[in-house]
Amino acid sequence: MDFSTIVEESSISGDSVDLLTSGINMARGNAAEALMIAANQLEKNGVPWPDLLPHALRLFAADKNPAIRALMLRRMPYLQTHYPALGWELFELAMQDRADGLWTMAEPCLYHAYHQRFDVVGPWLIRLYREGNGKDFEIWGRISALAALSKQMEFAAFLAELKAVEVAEAWRGAASVWTHPGNMQQHREQCLDGLAAGLNTENQDSVAVARKLRNLFQESTPLVSVPIALLQRCFNLLETDTESSRGDIYGFDAWLNATSLRDPSYALEATEIYLSFVRRTKPYVYDHENNLTQLLTRLFAQAEEQEVSDDGAMLQRVVVVQDSLLALGVNGVSEWLTVAERP
Repeated sequence: MDFSTIVEESSISGDSVDLLTSGINMARGNAAEALMIAANQLEKNGVPWPDLLPHALRLFAADKNPAIRALMLRRMPYLQTHYPALGWELFELAMQDRADGLWTMAEPCLYHAYHQRFDVVGPWLIRLYREGNGKDFEIWGRISALAALSKQMEFAAFLAELKAVEVAEAWRGAASVWTHPGNMQQHREQCLDGLAAGLNTENQDSVAVARKLRNLFQESTPLVSVPIALLQRCFNLLETDTESSRGDIYGFDAWLNATSLRDPSYALEATEIYLSFVRRTKPYVYDHENNLTQLLTRLFAQAEEQEVSDDGAMLQRVVVVQDSLLALGVNGVSEWLTVAERP
């Protein structure tokens, strides 16, 4: 407790120094972190706390320097679980004064509690919505979207707040929840509704949502599909993106290949949208694991199977896809064509 009276500044500074780095380079910071570690370890080992420990925790949680409070918040989720009354009291002390970067440290506290203690977390989300700025809104969007999935929050009301705040970070946080493959599997309808709202032409931050949609194409297990209209809208937005990484849709070839096993017709339409995007944006396309040539094999097989019933319509489209990949110089396609004996 005597360390709390030391008047000091962090030994390092600069724009790139975050609160944690600043705090651990202070004696008060080391003392504060030691207190949190001691409290958690004593609880884990069933050892009664010294009488002065709660008072000491309160003392440092109310420190005027946000770097000290950030160190407390980092280890607070465990304390909130096992000593909820004290844990949330300390959280309130630590968050009583605004500071850049402090909400980032507070996010795990909200995340671990939102499902079981939304009565406590909800008011903090309201405060974050009112007082946050910049990246703080990403935290608000992420936790609120999770709360809506678990029916702790009304989804329609959450969407209305998202639209009203008009902050790209808020949409980015929400979209990170909606584009998580596990969430999409369990709560598909709500995730798709959220993405549709985010990708809507009236949303000025729709590009931020489109960037997050790429997450769904990085995993083929579990395999997740999205309506073609949303996929088309996503690629249209990515095409307008001024970021240098707009053409980098990592894993899309593997996703297309896996999708073709389940729904070749859908995979063909998605491939056509992708290749149209590639022709206009001209990113480098490399078929790392022969996903695109395997895709061609499956699409041709399906097209030949239904050639009589659709009068060769699908086959003609697959040939166009094949020719597009050849024109783009995608590795392995020429060799595949030779082996497949398709002139």
